[in-house]
Amino acid sequence: MDSAASGHTILARSTLLEEGMRPREITQAVRDGTIVRVRRDRYALPGVHDDIRAAVRIGGRRACLSTLAARGVFVFDATRVHVHVDRSASRLRGPRAEDRRLATSDRREFTLHWRPLDQPCGTFDCDVSIIDALAQSIRCQVPRMALATLDSAVHLGLVDEPDLRRVFALVPERFRALMALIDGRAESGPETLLRLIVRSLGLPYEVQPRLAEGGRGDLLVAESLLIEVDSRAHHEGWSHAVSDRTRDLRAASRGLMTLRPLYQHVVHEPGLVAAAITGLIGDVRTTPAHRAGTPRAAR
Repeated sequence: MDSAASGHTILARSTLLEEGMRPREITQAVRDGTIVRVRRDRYALPGVHDDIRAAVRIGGRRACLSTLAARGVFVFDATRVHVHVDRSASRLRGPRAEDRRLATSDRREFTLHWRPLDQPCGTFDCDVSIIDALAQSIRCQVPRMALATLDSAVHLGLVDEPDLRRVFALVPERFRALMALIDGRAESGPETLLRLIVRSLGLPYEVQPRLAEGGRGDLLVAESLLIEVDSRAHHEGWSHAVSDRTRDLRAASRGLMTLRPLYQHVVHEPGLVAAAITGLIGDVRTTPAHRAGTPRAAR
């Protein structure tokens, strides 16, 4: 099957016929599991991601947070599948049963995007472009989460400054202030959220400071408080705990305090994190021009 070899995930019946398959061979391939019938005249290769299969069955393509999460970009909530459909699209089907129309109840699991794309997709493209996905994500998330998503995309090298200008040209002007806050040095979404907490306090900070104990920290605040966001995904296991605590002790020997809020604290309880920071170092404020952590987008 040449379409499979060329990397196509979604196959058209017409393409299969052009490649020499007969109708009964297509039917047999579906029975054998060689291909999967997703929608009328649309087939998928085995193992295609469930999000893509659902999006194509509905009548569109994967978009927004779903596309970004598949690329490894931080998004706040990837539980709902985001689907872009053309404004002219008709005969939208349910995500699991192609013989019924898309119902209101289906919308609990899916978010549909109807706005025209900056980079139109081909008939068999399974995802919108990274530019369109980021523009959609800005509308779909609260500003601090949208900024964490943008930071993540820059850090991963998926977009550069010209790309970001294109992204912000696609969203309402009220969102454009976010562009000045993008900093691709953040290595995770929670690091961005932590930076925003510190920035809201008016405290001087340094992003990804190089430490005498080796490696880098997440954030150094007022030259006296090192903050590291702990996540089970990255700090699970006793050996990691020993390494972290040893570094904390060595930092303390140099006069540095260490604070280790968890992911859920930074995401869901930013007020608690802010109170902890001010409780440790007081109200040391500075003007934006003197902040060591002035944001920068990737060059």
